[in-house]
Amino acid sequence: MVKHINKEQIQTFELIDITPSSENMEKFYDLVIPNLGYNFMTALHDIGDNSIDADCSKLTFILAVKDGQLVKVMIADDGSGMSKDVLIESFKPASITPHSISDLGKFGSGGTFGSYTIAKNKIVITKEKDGELFCMESGGNSPSANNAIQRIPNDDEQSIFDKYCGSQGTLIILDDLREFEEALENTNDLYNIIIKETASAYRNFIDAGIKVSVALDNGSKSKETLVKSFDPLYHDQKDKLCYSHSETLEWEGSEIKIRYSVLNPDMFDDKDAKAY
Repeated sequence: MVKHINKEQIQTFELIDITPSSENMEKFYDLVIPNLGYNFMTALHDIGDNSIDADCSKLTFILAVKDGQLVKVMIADDGSGMSKDVLIESFKPASITPHSISDLGKFGSGGTFGSYTIAKNKIVITKEKDGELFCMESGGNSPSANNAIQRIPNDDEQSIFDKYCGSQGTLIILDDLREFEEALENTNDLYNIIIKETASAYRNFIDAGIKVSVALDNGSKSKETLVKSFDPLYHDQKDKLCYSHSETLEWEGSEIKIRYSVLNPDMFDDKDAKAY
């Protein structure tokens, strides 16, 4: 069926460019992302998820301290690394790099959102197997929010990459840090919280053989802890359970595994905890 259109019905249109300006993007990075409801640990693990997706065998979360103050948060892995094109794409708010259905990252936004929740400046150093090493930086040292700088890593950055990544992988350095939740202001407390939260969040990957560590770079007080997996519901510690049951439900074509647990009150020393 052909519909005839009279001349009077023909409308003209104009294409309007709505590409975000540098000011738009600066507001997005500095105001929108940090206020989306992300907390520090969610942001940190969103970045770490990319390392898991890169088939790393080693993942390290590093806190760098200078003069008693936390100055950098770093995430290092020995995964597949990135080509220059993939690296450039990773700096965009919604990367279009293809993802596998099994990847933890699905939308290409976790790395960017996580990074700018934690800090205002991001440096990424990456190298594929037998490939070229690339370094890019965005944030306060870039001429605008729509630009990133490609440069050569300085000696300290190269040393950190060599130590934690080795011959290939990716190092993310976050500096010009934002204010953290009050409970995370003490660096030693933050160090222990990352260990605890990571033991639970990455327990399946740790059990599968991935070495996950948390390191404190603080001169003579430096230390590193290899994280051991921890099941928050104690399913691998039957003596701590009064009751445990698992079942699988189908929902919208997907399977959801549900676990029910009742903890043994005798595992708690505190009387209030027992009563609860």
